Amino acid sequence: MSALALTSAYVSNNKCPTGYPVIENFDASQYVGTWYEIEKDRDFPIEWGASCNTATYTANPDGSIKVDNRAFYWWWAYNYHSALGTAKCDGAHCIVDFGYGPAPTVPNYNVLKTDYKTYAAVYSCEELFDGQSVQLTWVLSRTPTLDPAIYQELKEYITETIPTYSTSAAWSNAEMTNQKNCQY
Repeated sequence: MSALALTSAYVSNNKCPTGYPVIENFDASQYVGTWYEIEKDRDFPIEWGASCNTATYTANPDGSIKVDNRAFYWWWAYNYHSALGTAKCDGAHCIVDFGYGPAPTVPNYNVLKTDYKTYAAVYSCEELFDGQSVQLTWVLSRTPTLDPAIYQELKEYITETIPTYSTSAAWSNAEMTNQKNCQY
């Protein structure tokens, strides 16, 4: 539901994959709450210079989910800023709209794996042109840090689950998110 979590973006020469598995019986009521970004794509514009990144999801009375992506930007008046949006989920396939430009029509936040209490692995893909796509992954944690073994397991799971995300090039822009000295 955010561009804030592990964010790793990859421009692929492939179309977006279909039929990849997402978590079965996704329970949005357990998923809501605050998640912390563990790693990001240094080339994803909203991530430039960002630290202390969080995503807070709150259930709305209509069944949708309020999205509040928050981060500290040194280059933006040394302050915290939020991007607010709404997610509508069909199982683990969610469409998140931040109100910028045309509303998305296909799921752009797909929960691949979560235990709801510790971690989540999320995938998004947007078709470009000439058979290319932009693919994003996020690894979220319920705390500002994540056990390195769990992080590695999730990274391997994403690589195995999304065939077009299985190259080292897909992970080449990944960098750890600074979660130190934050005001949450």
